[in-house]
Amino acid sequence: MKKYILLILLLLLTTLIVGCTPPEPEKKEFTVTFLGLNDEVIETKKLPEGSVFSYPDFPEYEGHDFMGWDSEETVLNQDLTIKALYDAHTFEVKFFDKDKHKIDVQTVKYGESAIAPTLPTVNNYEFIGWDTDFSNVKEDLKV
Repeated sequence: MKKYILLILLLLLTTLIVGCTPPEPEKKEFTVTFLGLNDEVIETKKLPEGSVFSYPDFPEYEGHDFMGWDSEETVLNQDLTIKALYDAHTFEVKFFDKDKHKIDVQTVKYGESAIAPTLPTVNNYEFIGWDTDFSNVKEDLKV
């Protein structure tokens, strides 16, 4: 009988010890999102907290140079959104009057539009338009 009581006590003690062991903390999972030009998603990674992550290859965009990332984080301890930084190429748009005199010069970023300058008044002439399209500029222009 003493053996059974001792065995029951031993089982009870084992249950108490196992039951009192603190649970292993749950590892949090975080998301790192990489964005390109115009905020399109390049890549998304879900990783456990404390993970070391690497940056993806950056996409190349016509008329833009990759300058780097807007964060230097490499260890994940919160949700992150990291954006690729780009510098747009710039171009000169030169406007000339009917006698080929320069009336304006503008520096315009790739894909943007120049703004038409104020026209000089010319007697006996009516302005009907520019000879070159200066919207969506992708090269130096003479208008």
